[in-house]
Amino acid sequence: MSRTAINFLLDCCLFLIFICLLGVSALLQFVFPPATSASGCLLWGMGYDSWHHVQSACLALMMLAVLLHLILHWTWVCGFVTARLSRLRGRSVTSNEATRTIYGVATLAMVLMFLGTLLLLGQIQLREPARVDGKAAAQSASGNQALR
Repeated sequence: MSRTAINFLLDCCLFLIFICLLGVSALLQFVFPPATSASGCLLWGMGYDSWHHVQSACLALMMLAVLLHLILHWTWVCGFVTARLSRLRGRSVTSNEATRTIYGVATLAMVLMFLGTLLLLGQIQLREPARVDGKAAAQSASGNQALR
């Protein structure tokens, strides 16, 4: 199979995954009630949580397909950047295959570090609601009734 055919198939897959992601996201946003009140709601036999899992799977597939797309087009990306840098600097800027590979690995590492940092900060700073056990809730309820 030619490289052009592979690129075409990958682009078609990216388009289909994007349409699926767009459709599922639209269903979750505009058809279902907010997640906190969507318990028990079903659409085509699937609840909110199931549709959310489908959305997550589409997003993961999209991410992998975009990564593959960038890998297949990395030489073009590096050529475009070096051409722009050559224009800005007023002199020729070149890159060899080893340099392009290092830039690619560094770019991937920076993206993964950004996502990891985002997830870590979110995990650290997540605030959960205060939990009230049954005994404390009963005392609180009886105290509120006594005040009335």
